[in-house]
Amino acid sequence: MENEYVSWRLILRKITGENLSEAEERQLQDWMKVDVRRREYVENARKDWLEPGEENIPDLPRLMDRFDRFTAQATPGKPGEHKRGFVRLKVFLPYAAVVLIPLCLIMMMVRFNREEPRPVLAAKHTPEVILPGSSQASIVLSDGQRLVLDGKVDSLLCVQEGLTIRQQAGTISYQARKDVQEERFNLIDIPRGGEYCLELSDGTRVWLNSSSKLRYPENFVREERVVELSGEAYFEVAKNDRKPFIVKTGQQDIRVYGTAFNVYAYPGEKIQHTTLKEGRVSVSRKGREYFLQPGQQARIDTLSPGIVIEKVRPEQYCSWLTGKIPLENERLEDILLRLARWYNVDFVFNDDQLKDLHFSGDLERYADFSEILRLIQMTTSVEFVIQGRQVIVQPLE
Repeated sequence: MENEYVSWRLILRKITGENLSEAEERQLQDWMKVDVRRREYVENARKDWLEPGEENIPDLPRLMDRFDRFTAQATPGKPGEHKRGFVRLKVFLPYAAVVLIPLCLIMMMVRFNREEPRPVLAAKHTPEVILPGSSQASIVLSDGQRLVLDGKVDSLLCVQEGLTIRQQAGTISYQARKDVQEERFNLIDIPRGGEYCLELSDGTRVWLNSSSKLRYPENFVREERVVELSGEAYFEVAKNDRKPFIVKTGQQDIRVYGTAFNVYAYPGEKIQHTTLKEGRVSVSRKGREYFLQPGQQARIDTLSPGIVIEKVRPEQYCSWLTGKIPLENERLEDILLRLARWYNVDFVFNDDQLKDLHFSGDLERYADFSEILRLIQMTTSVEFVIQGRQVIVQPLE
């Protein structure tokens, strides 16, 4: 029957005070009319959303438990709509996290300081301080010399024939004489827990994320400006119609026409993508070229041929530059992989089923590591155990 089932997402939006469309409100009201227990459940859920007391902190676990009991009693035999334990959360969490994240960020410290029956974050040993990433990099010059960078002191790093390299305000900038025709390559290497901004000799600016490398010439002397990327970087390319700018990743060639875009291309990861924020680029793979418009993304499955073009919100993929870790219905394993690179830690799952939990929301890129884990733990059925720089991911007991 049409009114036999209403998404938990709709109920959650209703009890948290979000405005529903006319169709959604009618759907919910029709659903509640079928059985008085349904209306009672929604009313009780609304009352229980805020615990009694002066703190007024949402009690998500109690709501989830009551939803379990209600669906088990009121909707028996409905296949695929309610599963116990971890699998159930794959349906619930993507929307729940979107609703809860802003509220949780505001009230996180209040909630975690309350007395609760279990610790929010377990640790078998006194954990070392795990800090977010910072400006760290090294540059290997064409003669093999290595420059170690930390972004703290403005300085003149290198003066060679026809080349000057400066560090200023956390940015490395290259200045090369245009009459130098010898092509010499440098390599910038960003470690785990690092990031850096690089200004190439043509004025192109590149922001590199953790565990990334970029190989580039000191001076662009050829007809094409070619760089090679491994990892993630955001580019603002200086326009030069006579010299196209090309980014090579091993899986694709990105031809740029003066623009701003983000490239995610970590070796060993199944998915790579190029997201265009403004301007125009083309992405080539295996002899085929695809053109992107702003707000589009080219996705590559490294195990399959071809490219898939999708419409996306560019800020979701570019806002790491502004201190955000945007997440939209992403797998827990993929989220923790990004956190591992940024916080320089290793996550170990002791239950592979946990990898497929999903999570949505905006995390603060420079937040305390333990607070990030607590926030994820609040809306998933996992527990994190910190052991030095290794974090065990296990089912919540």
